Amino acid sequence: MGFFLSLIPLLILIVWLVGAVRWATRGHVLGGALMGLGALGFFGAFLLPATGTWLQRIELPPFFETTSILGPGGRTFTATIPTARIQRYDSNGRFETGWFVHSAGGMFAIGHTVDGRIAVAAARTKQVEFFNPDGSAAGRPEPCARFGSVQSGVLRPSDCPVWGVTFADPIQATHPGAHWQTLVLVPLWHPFVAWLLAVLGVLATWINGAPRVRVQPDVPKSNDVAI
Repeated sequence: MGFFLSLIPLLILIVWLVGAVRWATRGHVLGGALMGLGALGFFGAFLLPATGTWLQRIELPPFFETTSILGPGGRTFTATIPTARIQRYDSNGRFETGWFVHSAGGMFAIGHTVDGRIAVAAARTKQVEFFNPDGSAAGRPEPCARFGSVQSGVLRPSDCPVWGVTFADPIQATHPGAHWQTLVLVPLWHPFVAWLLAVLGVLATWINGAPRVRVQPDVPKSNDVAI
């Protein structure tokens, strides 16, 4: 069932891209390009987790709805809601690696345990996932029937008690600076940005395709000229 549900964003994305290409080939290049970029950013975000480890060394934009904490080894770990992504940075703010979490498209909070594992609690799955600092799984997910303030993005010890796990009280960190790789990935900044690009593409196509009324100057007819 989950496999077929994951096909829905892919099918919608294909339809949007086909429409964008058709408009571009009809002369609406700007509108088609904006529509295509918007579709890639919005629906492509749902497909990113399916890439697995292919994007492990690719930094995705951590600009909006992102929580940053200090983790093991003095590194910074970010949790970005729109892309369901955890990313690790060194003490100088350089990107090192990233991986996806199973958030079911909802909110999730990031924290860490006293033994150095990264913990991610998802509101929709009602589970806590555990990872090693390199992104590999560090044990099976544990159920969490009671959540604290997941909306804050920070998983604190009292938020989600798990038997046999001791959570550390995380320290929030400043977000990493913008890099050129993340700046050019504009459609993946936030779903609102992707929708805005798509809407601008539709408007540009409509304006460019709207019929233009040409005003003809009044020219006196030959029989109206006084003799």
